[in-house]
Amino acid sequence: MTNQVTTEDTILTVTITVTSNSPVNWLNKAFYGPNGNIYGGGSGVSFTETLPGIWEYTRTDTISKYAPSGKYYYSNISVENEGQMESDVWPNELSIDIVNSITPEKPVITAVNMTNQVTTEGTKLMVTITVTSNSPVNWLNKNFYGPNGNIYGGGSGVSFTEKWPGVWEYTRIDTISKYAPSGKYYYNNISVENEGQMESDVA
Repeated sequence: MTNQVTTEDTILTVTITVTSNSPVNWLNKAFYGPNGNIYGGGSGVSFTETLPGIWEYTRTDTISKYAPSGKYYYSNISVENEGQMESDVWPNELSIDIVNSITPEKPVITAVNMTNQVTTEGTKLMVTITVTSNSPVNWLNKNFYGPNGNIYGGGSGVSFTEKWPGVWEYTRIDTISKYAPSGKYYYNNISVENEGQMESDVA
């Protein structure tokens, strides 16, 4: 692992080298920060054969200048090849201590407003969420229900726009087809997270 510090963040670069008699196409890994697990699990990746039987893959993660200071580390690294064989777990933890000057603060949802527009194809719902935060807001959790129950739910990365210093806004649009059942449609369990890895209360 190597790192590069810029004015905006710290870039971590992890290079994994493997010997294998068949292409390596799967990587398992876990990445932790001061507040616990950031991500983990397995995914298909393309290792490059740099020499006969030697395969290499480089992954980059960016730690925002707004993220909490402390220890960041990778663990549980293993790979699989096209022969469906899995390596042992790499025994060494890859870690770095990052010191940021900005103290993360909990974001606060100050307003959630919904408008609707009836079109020839259906009803367009527009939900605008306003948040105060000392760092960029980059994650939204929400549920959306209709007359027949849950339509979708969960969290996803989104780009809030800073409308004024420390005030962030995001608008989500959902279209209810003219063929959809009549009845009540509603959002709930709305919360957000910021680059400081802090989560708001549920609105």
